[in-house]
Amino acid sequence: MHFVQLTTSLLALATAGRAAMSSDTVVANVEEVTQLSADTNTIALKINLLNFARYAPQVGSNLAQIVATVTKYIADMSRNDKRDLVEDIDEITEGTVKAIWPKKRQAAPPFTEANQQAICDAFRGFVRVHEALLATVIGKHGLLSLMGFAGPIAAALRELEGVVDVLASGIIELVPICAQSATQDKNALDRSLRDAVDTYN
Repeated sequence: MHFVQLTTSLLALATAGRAAMSSDTVVANVEEVTQLSADTNTIALKINLLNFARYAPQVGSNLAQIVATVTKYIADMSRNDKRDLVEDIDEITEGTVKAIWPKKRQAAPPFTEANQQAICDAFRGFVRVHEALLATVIGKHGLLSLMGFAGPIAAALRELEGVVDVLASGIIELVPICAQSATQDKNALDRSLRDAVDTYN
């Protein structure tokens, strides 16, 4: 994946605070991004020679909005985990000479199986809708290239590839009971994103 530095930073955030969110919040966040993707696909499908100047910029803007929304959700996942860092600092500064091993934290209680399945179902819905969007964007490449919109779309797709990969990886860690199917969905989405990025490069 591209944007290694951005992806590494976001993955650290997602991993740090993933347990702070309720399953309902995770599902709602995924569904919001799914709706944004569906709305963007609806706009992209309309693009033709007569209206490209109206709709192509909207597609680029919506892709940027998806990136911003996903990035915000990843940051939100880390917000409530700062207390652990403070406790570690307190422990390290307690003694002057003795060596202190990092303490093992208790893993947060996992979501119920029903909650995990709800997250997996929401993620699968997102993957299906997002794959449809990417297929549409790939199909419009020739027209968008002729009209000078390929560059901004390509930049948005590269950013999208990075943040969606981080979000998907964070979600998979939340759902051990359906992690295998979620991983398969993520891999399929990774391929679609890579195809879209390669098409516009």
